[in-house]
Amino acid sequence: KFVIAIDSGIQSGVYKNLDHNFLEELKQNINVIPFKRNFRNPRVLARRACSIVSLPKPVTARMLPSPPVVVSTIDEADLLNNLNIHLKQLLDKGVDVSDITILTFKNRKNTILRYQKSIAGKHLLDMKINSAWLESKQSYLKWSTIPSFKGLENEYIIMIEADLEELDDWSSSVLYVAMTRAKTEFIYFGKKDLSVWRALLNDGS
Repeated sequence: KFVIAIDSGIQSGVYKNLDHNFLEELKQNINVIPFKRNFRNPRVLARRACSIVSLPKPVTARMLPSPPVVVSTIDEADLLNNLNIHLKQLLDKGVDVSDITILTFKNRKNTILRYQKSIAGKHLLDMKINSAWLESKQSYLKWSTIPSFKGLENEYIIMIEADLEELDDWSSSVLYVAMTRAKTEFIYFGKKDLSVWRALLNDGS
């Protein structure tokens, strides 16, 4: 017996390679059970993510009040400085480093994380290159590109390097994926008043 989990919605746009014909053929031969309740994300965060991609407000199990947190940055130096400050605050608050993941909108060749050995006194671990689940690596601060982190989750998700002038369908779906990885809090560091900043602060009212 097999259980096949399929996301044919907005998140499938991240890879742009879903075979819809095969999916319809598959549905004819299996028992399809739709999941309609969100058990991962805080309610406010889940609804904000859905509003960005024009999805209906989801039914959520977690009622934790946790809107997106946005932190203004000017350039790369300011971004790294703010990351250090806020990560130290989280760690001082008692958050375990294993509960924090940094996600970048950029690819691995272009992100500033590629050239950083540590942030807030914690060694960085690229989840693509290293085995992030080894016990010896639990004290590392993990980072990933957003598409590589699809299907995973963590308590605190920090997103960086998404300073886009406009959100198209692809970047909106990537932003949705990033936001919906967070179980407790989603924090964005970026330039003020650009498209992602505005989308995160727009509560739909």
